[in-house]
Amino acid sequence: MSSFSILSLALAFALAFALSLASSPSVYIIQTYNRPAPYSSQIEWYESLLNSVGKNHPILHMYDVVMQGFATSLTTEEAEVLSKLQGVIGVYKESTLQYHTTHSPAFLGLTPDYGVWPESNFGEDVIIGVVDTGVWPESPSFNDDGLHPVSSAWRGSCENGTFFSSSLCNNKLVGARYIKSNGGNQSSKIPSPRDEDGHGTHTASTAAGSMVRNATLLGFAKGTSAGMAPKAKVAMYKVDFTTEPMVVDAMNAAVKDGVHILSLSLGHSPEPSSYYYPVAIGAFSADREGVFVTCSAGNGGPFESSVINTAPWVTTVGASTLDRHFPAHIVLGDGSFYTGESIYDGTPNETLSLSLIYIESCYDLASQSKIIAGKAVLCLSAGESVAIEVQQSGGAALISINNLVEGEIITVAPFSLPALTLGYLEGKKILAYINSTANPTVKLVFPMETVIASTPAPAIAGFSSRGPGIIVPQVLKPDITAPGVNILAAWPTDIPFSSKPMDPRRSPFNVISGTSMSAPHVAGVAALIRNAHPQWSPAMIRSALITTAMSHDNRDREIVDQNLVIATPFAVGAGHVHPQSALDPGLVYDARSQDYINFLCTIGYTHDMILRIVQAPYNCSKLDGGPGGLNYPSMVVIFNPEMEMHALKRVVTKVSDHPETYKVRVSNPYPEKVQITVEPKTLVMNDVNETAQFTVFFRNMLFNTSHQQQQQKPPQPGRSAYSYQMFGSLIWESSTHGVKSPIAVLWKH
Repeated sequence: MSSFSILSLALAFALAFALSLASSPSVYIIQTYNRPAPYSSQIEWYESLLNSVGKNHPILHMYDVVMQGFATSLTTEEAEVLSKLQGVIGVYKESTLQYHTTHSPAFLGLTPDYGVWPESNFGEDVIIGVVDTGVWPESPSFNDDGLHPVSSAWRGSCENGTFFSSSLCNNKLVGARYIKSNGGNQSSKIPSPRDEDGHGTHTASTAAGSMVRNATLLGFAKGTSAGMAPKAKVAMYKVDFTTEPMVVDAMNAAVKDGVHILSLSLGHSPEPSSYYYPVAIGAFSADREGVFVTCSAGNGGPFESSVINTAPWVTTVGASTLDRHFPAHIVLGDGSFYTGESIYDGTPNETLSLSLIYIESCYDLASQSKIIAGKAVLCLSAGESVAIEVQQSGGAALISINNLVEGEIITVAPFSLPALTLGYLEGKKILAYINSTANPTVKLVFPMETVIASTPAPAIAGFSSRGPGIIVPQVLKPDITAPGVNILAAWPTDIPFSSKPMDPRRSPFNVISGTSMSAPHVAGVAALIRNAHPQWSPAMIRSALITTAMSHDNRDREIVDQNLVIATPFAVGAGHVHPQSALDPGLVYDARSQDYINFLCTIGYTHDMILRIVQAPYNCSKLDGGPGGLNYPSMVVIFNPEMEMHALKRVVTKVSDHPETYKVRVSNPYPEKVQITVEPKTLVMNDVNETAQFTVFFRNMLFNTSHQQQQQKPPQPGRSAYSYQMFGSLIWESSTHGVKSPIAVLWKH
């Protein structure tokens, strides 16, 4: 065959392959608006739309609350045709979202006898909807002893399914649904609300688990387990693989059912470049219906602008530590002593003296079994998978050291062999010791202790995603942080707590980490606030959380990050959640749907873009002060090189019972960079729900310098978008309240 013929044949195959890829069907969400007159029902209209692109296109999901529309399987070409039909306002290709606790209540000041728990009746009758991997209803965390029956306003249900009976629901677990795709592929091995992963059971019990005495994992973290709102009710919406059509279907069902709080420990990574993606659209509609939506900030930290779920109508939560650790000790051959952390179920004070070896790549140890046999193996950022491989390859113990990104914050794993984890700085010292001697040795000691009141706490986890947000940096995200490191909560007893199939160990509780654990903490605290203030809007609840957050740790110093450096608001948000103060914030910053619509107009969204999010007729006007003019509890100002002045207006609403006079105090550590003034400086407020307006003026003291630098040095690729950052706060103080707003001022190159 000639070379020309071979080339032609190759091109033909390549073209055929490209065409096959172009025509491969994918799942799309079709967003609609205003059903045309000839059709008597939505389903008739949707079937007509699908018939216009051919036969055999089943409707996989239908949405009618958080979004109008449906999901179906289409080729790229068919999706393009549908996008141009009358009444279709948005077409979104399916994307996969990522899933991003005994001592938590005590650390947050929640006690049964006094304070926020009894004042909010432990969140009684508030319903928290959890979109996650399902639930293990037999867990004692879902015991309903002493709980009221669910309100007659509840419209949800418990579904029968594989290994799941509706009779397993009760006055705690009031709803359980499996969001299946009608005619689509199901990834779940158990097509029912039953949890087959563990993540959903853990998050649901973190938010609203009942009190369980003597909860523990392998004897560690022993105590009374409880969710943040122990008497709140749980409705689980199980989704497969967190695909967006299913997540939106779950949100749709939850709002229709009547949940008050919606907790989503999942999201895109990275976040889309606009707010008109399905989950954000669904959250807007949920907020409009009065549902408080909380989302995890993501596990992409500590990198700048890694935060996700940044829409201003959701509450975005980062991850911080508890004041609890599980010490284990190392004595090196040179006599130096270090303390790490370990959850290893050996015998108390078990001691091992071993040769020590560093393995650069710990993910293929079988080929190195001869050199690691009987030794302590040092690995970088090793989890339970590596521990199992070390064990199977003949290693006697594992020492995991954090990398620079993880820093000094240790996340533990339930190791199946003698193992412990150390922070980055101590890890460097151990590596230096290994490199300094021909025969490194180590003694490992495992006390099997749980120590409370360790310092500093809270601290921000390295994995917790950082701001500023990529869509609109003038909305400070994350909003707040909550415990997300080494959280003990309920776990399915049929699933290994290491999540490794070869692991025979089981436990009704597990310790895991992630912003997935942080978001349900805030969902539970929001349930307490809603019980005490059922008339508050979601924005008022978010404001109460933000303006009362703690900015100091248990040493009475500013909260630090994973490298023990003071954390900025782009890591910590307004601070660490403080339930007792949030129940009585004094003043709140409220925002409703119209405010968010005005915000969308201000950031330049077109009519069609806004219609996708609002899904109803609307009018809007632009906010004074640009996107930072949204009535948000935090304040972000971005100076362009040519900008000398900026002003932001805010309106506060009084929610305390007694007349109060508030005076403003501004914390500004860099007055040589920015001058901040407030008018008026005093607010006299007498009546509940009374409002007052004030303006914050920012003067750019670097105006000339910034302008000159912009002329001389254009920004380089890969650098931060900002040449300077300054963080401060604005506090309205009365005799009984301090209402604190974080401030971030950024200078663009």
